[in-house]
Amino acid sequence: MKNTQDKYYAALDIGTNSFHMIIARLNKKGGLKIVDRAREVIRLGTEDSSAEKLISPNEIKRSIDILNNFKNLVKLYNAELMSAATSAVRESKNKGEFCSEILKNTGINIRIITGREEAELIFNGIKNDVDISNDRILCVDIGGGSTELIAADKERILYSESFDMGAVKLTKKFFPDYKLSEKRIEDCRNYVRGEILKDKNIIKGEKFDYLAGSSGTIEASEEMINFKKKNVTEKVNHPSFSYSQYKKLVTKILSAKTIEDRLKIQGMETKRADIIQSGIIILDEIFEMFNVRKMVVSRYALREGIIYSLINE
Repeated sequence: MKNTQDKYYAALDIGTNSFHMIIARLNKKGGLKIVDRAREVIRLGTEDSSAEKLISPNEIKRSIDILNNFKNLVKLYNAELMSAATSAVRESKNKGEFCSEILKNTGINIRIITGREEAELIFNGIKNDVDISNDRILCVDIGGGSTELIAADKERILYSESFDMGAVKLTKKFFPDYKLSEKRIEDCRNYVRGEILKDKNIIKGEKFDYLAGSSGTIEASEEMINFKKKNVTEKVNHPSFSYSQYKKLVTKILSAKTIEDRLKIQGMETKRADIIQSGIIILDEIFEMFNVRKMVVSRYALREGIIYSLINE
């Protein structure tokens, strides 16, 4: 590994639900010190209802504006930048146009990664934050467009899989007006279960010590579960929650039939209230499928995994 303590790295995650960038450098112990971050919610491929897998001209324009703002941070720190575009871009029919317009108008070269690459970068982030060296774990990352599952035994990957379902995508499919009903919830559950069990590597009931989770849905769940606790205690490095705590949250969210009802839940993020039910269902099915009792939340995910891969190149 090269001497990198004085060097800054920027990791840009062009996701389905949002664009998120972090700027970091290595600390003396080899961990990351996040010095700055930027995030903008933009749901690629959702504006034009007649063309499901098309990024609209307006979405391209908004992307350019957001990324030019992000680029100012990169310049400020003179950081080395690496980008990764995930589900929405890799599935879009006009991804070539999107990437060329971004390059022409921002100078940022977009790297479109495969689902498996995404899963492995996520694992690279998680293993550098959570000590999994003695455990058999299932890493879970639920994004806007895809869900990644990485099974590992003492840091050795057993399998890494990416599923074409995320909080934004399943909301569009099962809750297009953002309203919940028992039938819609059950249809969504059946779909999630079926998609995961189609994968030849997945064995229902396979034993894991715990889940290690990252990103939007899981972070949002932890925030809501521990909302009251965080008002009176110091935030811990690796927050966690039990399945019994999670089931109470599932009941609360799936009982809130409209966005307005969900916004009344303590700790609910305003910009997530329309899609939270889909991510919640995905995670609930994973908990049940593997009969795991605990989730440990990683501070690191795809973006941090990108930076570690940059450092180790």
